[in-house]
Amino acid sequence: MSYELFKFLHVVGVASSVTALTIVLVMDKPVHHIRGLSLIASSLILISGSLMVYYGNYYDTPVPNWILIKLIIWFLLFLSGAVFSKKLKRHRIPSLVLLLVAGLLSAAMGIFKPF
Repeated sequence: MSYELFKFLHVVGVASSVTALTIVLVMDKPVHHIRGLSLIASSLILISGSLMVYYGNYYDTPVPNWILIKLIIWFLLFLSGAVFSKKLKRHRIPSLVLLLVAGLLSAAMGIFKPF
């Protein structure tokens, strides 16, 4: 298994997760398969991201802060998708914008590695 494969799977997971969360937040009654896709995509993001860290030679040093921040953002996005789709029916568009901004912040952490 190569680093590039896990990077590709990570991007596919992110794209699937963003698509599923957008559908869940925009539709009045989303199909349950879409919520399942969001769960599978979130799991794919976590697993492929963890393997990217392992194959990226971060396993013999302390975990950098940017990886911890990405994990926290991932966890919050994972939980917020379920909560926002059920509880915030009136505030769907602001919720979607908030999720997209958090996703972009997570992507910036992975690309620029500021810490």
